[in-house]
Amino acid sequence: MVAALWSAPDVQADEYHYRNILVGERASGMGGAYTAVSDSPAGLYYNPAGVVYAAGGSITASVSTYDYISKSYGRGLSGLNDWNRRSTNFVPSFFGVLRPVGNGVLGISYAMPDAVTEDQDLEFQDSANSIRRYVVNFNNQDRTFQIGPSYARRLNDELSVGASVYFHYREREWISNQLTELTSGLYQMNNTYFQTNEYGYKPVLGVMWSPLDKWSFGASVSKVTIYEGKADSQVTTRSTDNDLTFVKSATEDKRKHPLNVTLGAAYFYSPAFMISADAAYYEKFTDPIYGERESVVNLSIGGEYYLNPAIALRAGVFTDYANTPDLVAGQSNQPEHVDYLGLSFSVTHFTRNSSLSLGCVYRDGDGKAQIVGGSDEIQDVSYTGASLFITSGYSY
Repeated sequence: MVAALWSAPDVQADEYHYRNILVGERASGMGGAYTAVSDSPAGLYYNPAGVVYAAGGSITASVSTYDYISKSYGRGLSGLNDWNRRSTNFVPSFFGVLRPVGNGVLGISYAMPDAVTEDQDLEFQDSANSIRRYVVNFNNQDRTFQIGPSYARRLNDELSVGASVYFHYREREWISNQLTELTSGLYQMNNTYFQTNEYGYKPVLGVMWSPLDKWSFGASVSKVTIYEGKADSQVTTRSTDNDLTFVKSATEDKRKHPLNVTLGAAYFYSPAFMISADAAYYEKFTDPIYGERESVVNLSIGGEYYLNPAIALRAGVFTDYANTPDLVAGQSNQPEHVDYLGLSFSVTHFTRNSSLSLGCVYRDGDGKAQIVGGSDEIQDVSYTGASLFITSGYSY
């Protein structure tokens, strides 16, 4: 019996990080440093209190976001071969509408903060002394959707408040087929199917304070609560002795999410130049499905500069730290821990009532993982991710 099998289906899941996709036109270009700005439809997602500063009604739509992810696990198969994984994905990441109503602003928005699509065929030859060939075919689809209404109101010239309430839905399907051919001519097979759905809600409460002409400060609090969840798995294994085992399981455990508190500050140096910074805290918690999750503080800094009234440049830098514990030598089945550093840039062209943005987000990171089920061996991980996005906006 050969133990070099890919570990459980949460190897690359969105549970490890909180900034898988940056959403919104201005926010994406500024690395997500948007809590103290939020004066566009994307503010419904980041800090709904800021939309009272939007100029009239407006619509923002992310036409498409193209995601590319590459991960390399050093010496992952029997300690002899690197294991490389790649993912490509088209994501309609955000849509939002604002409309002034009386003394406040109404809005509705849709966001896809997490999306993974993997479809790969891998084969290794002579990967270990007793293994002639190792083949794995797998498909992984994991998407999270959030949609809901918002309302914001100005309390006085310096202070505004707002709230969004999102319906949260996540769907995931993982299929993995593995074949091991030994030098003796015997075969071993393992087929795994995992599927999960969850339903919940996510309130976002925000406040914006502008005590000075050139300064604004923002804060938001949010938390996803799951009210219904279900996961099913099936594992079929054929041993080298042709013994067939089939294990089917189901659970209705509800995945937990952390409380998120974000503070932001923005300095408007001139009508042409602005800089903004965010600090986002995510609490420590224990999830009944994925185990311990550490507290995380992610930082982001972004800026915006108008070359002229028709063209704006935006750039940002941000962190996306893993919420998993550091791996410990001598233990097995530990979730991976990889910290990311991201850069973003976009250019926007304005006409009288519309805008069009083209931008990119780049992530790079390294860390540790265990990809061999039941083994205490730890692999080095290197990560590279890039997103290209096209966003349009219209004011009315």
